[in-house]
Amino acid sequence: MELIWNVFSNGFSSLRQVNLSHIDVSLCRSWPTSPSLQFVSILSCKPMDIPVILASCPCLQHLQVHISLNDNDDIIISSLLLNHPLRRLTLWSDYTELTSDVIDSILTYTPNIECFYLQTIYSMSLIDLAHGLANRLNYLSQFDCYITEMLTRNCRINNLTDLHQIHPCFYRIQFIEENDDFRILATK
Repeated sequence: MELIWNVFSNGFSSLRQVNLSHIDVSLCRSWPTSPSLQFVSILSCKPMDIPVILASCPCLQHLQVHISLNDNDDIIISSLLLNHPLRRLTLWSDYTELTSDVIDSILTYTPNIECFYLQTIYSMSLIDLAHGLANRLNYLSQFDCYITEMLTRNCRINNLTDLHQIHPCFYRIQFIEENDDFRILATK
């Protein structure tokens, strides 16, 4: 915990990028700022920890987070953080679904995202997510994904034309696997 405190409290003032295996900010809801950090990668993090990371890294350009557990804690929206300059965001989870509410709450803080990679299990239509991204992220120019859409064949769109028409950054999304219970959509 002391190392993480030093990283996010400017204890290493010349540190520009950091890769961490696990953080849990539940013991400390805020850190002093670390203005030198520009890239942070975390291999195990809860969605509710992301606003704390953003608040402590005002110059962060790229955040890469593996969501290990979605404990359904609400992400607390702070009006002080609603326009973080973050340009690149990578969110991925292996077995944890990132719901549209969780994704939207994270994006509330980061309206300046230009490049977004999302890998998750998703139990709603990707069309709805794409509309939300296009409306929330005005600067989005690149979207990459690997999404397992957990909808039965009768509940999902049949082709990708509607998705591709929402925004040019969705043109590269393709089906890579499909059966009666789910399908995987990914960018090529």
